[in-house]
Amino acid sequence: MVWTHTCSRLRQNPCCSHGEKDYSPIALKKTQHVVSELLALAMLFASSGARAQLASGSMDVRWDEGASKCVTNSQSPLQVHSYNDRTFILRENLCVTFEAPFLYLLIGSEKALLIDTGDVGDPSKIPLANTVMRLLPGEGSAKMHLLVVHTHRHSDHRAGDEQFAHFPNVQVVGFDTDSVRRFYHFTDSPNGFAQIDLGDRTVDVIPTPGHNETEVSFYDRYAGLFFSGDFLMPGRLLIDNTSADLASAQSVAAFIRDRPVSFVLGGHIEMDANGNLFPWESQFHPNEHVLQMKKDDLLALPAAIRSFNGFYSKSGNFIMMNSMRLLIAEAALVLATIVALLWILIRYIRRHKRPSLPPSHYEDILARQVAMNRQTWAALQKHGVTTESALRLDFSYNAASREAAENLCALLRGQTDYEVNVETSGSFLRRKWGVEGRTKETAVSPEVLDQWVKWMVTAGKERSCDFDGWGTSV
Repeated sequence: MVWTHTCSRLRQNPCCSHGEKDYSPIALKKTQHVVSELLALAMLFASSGARAQLASGSMDVRWDEGASKCVTNSQSPLQVHSYNDRTFILRENLCVTFEAPFLYLLIGSEKALLIDTGDVGDPSKIPLANTVMRLLPGEGSAKMHLLVVHTHRHSDHRAGDEQFAHFPNVQVVGFDTDSVRRFYHFTDSPNGFAQIDLGDRTVDVIPTPGHNETEVSFYDRYAGLFFSGDFLMPGRLLIDNTSADLASAQSVAAFIRDRPVSFVLGGHIEMDANGNLFPWESQFHPNEHVLQMKKDDLLALPAAIRSFNGFYSKSGNFIMMNSMRLLIAEAALVLATIVALLWILIRYIRRHKRPSLPPSHYEDILARQVAMNRQTWAALQKHGVTTESALRLDFSYNAASREAAENLCALLRGQTDYEVNVETSGSFLRRKWGVEGRTKETAVSPEVLDQWVKWMVTAGKERSCDFDGWGTSV
């Protein structure tokens, strides 16, 4: 207000003097510019100071790689790495569980936080609870309170919960959707954030559904660590809901954009140092990729998810897949293969395994058809048919296979002017093939019919088809 008032006076009386001080508009603009630069510089120093206050830590660790033959493996079932004196990273051994999940213990001044409890519930295989309790400050009843949470409800992140059941100073948060929303007070999930106060250490909780609807990520303000579970890790990004996963990635990118991130730490390592995936359920990870990822990876995730085709996609360092859709596609492919093989087998049997026919098979057909000619001609005469009547004869064949039926049709079309078609009946496994046709109108007699039937039986014999008779309309 002082500056505004002074300038107003100067505009009214430009000759007024204020001694050596220059309150002209030009001077005021220069002063405002200097003040702005000083404020910007102060904000920069404040930001740098905030970054400098992050607790440092070390990721100088070589994780146990499992073994090609786990019966000879002598590695510890639970590897513990001290990032700093208040932050511990634990990993279950590959030879105990191929999942080999990472667990994170954060210690504040009042209580501690354990993120995930791994894939093994049996303490004789992995003594998770006893290991964690030894890392906590205090003894006996004075042991620091521990809060156990999960990145999501999949069993490889919560199987160890039961190991903490008998400790009085431990609270285990439920892993189902209602428990997660109730504990973090997520009234509009997946929108909103929550905070966990450990005493001189605050952890932000960010809903990140997409891999699973209960998925949450954690940001540790004390060390600048972002714990991403299966939402982001050096391995297979299994996406069950693409739209939810994209919304989560966008939300996380906005959250961390102006916050310092020392490392992004996920739930598993599933690839080698060259970015190639280890085989599924592999218990041997030679030349394994490092656990830690970068802030830039979180910022790049939304663009990668936008390129996801819904089944399997690779974008930069990200390998994304929808396991359920891939399973359905693989099942459909297997089913189609089985059906195709069955079809080929059936056709082979029909072509090459036709029951052997007695030597007199076609002679018997001819004799039967000639005998029927006499009966049919007698019936036609009763309806006024004579040797001068023009008749169209309808006839049929039974074929050994579709190929036989098609070959007979080709023969009849080539040597006669008959109308002929391949016919089929029956179920897929009991399919029957045949040929049906009709002659042009022509005068017939018993002798002509006998000659015609003999030719038709012979034509069928040449193509593995049985002449099944003829009829006409009068």
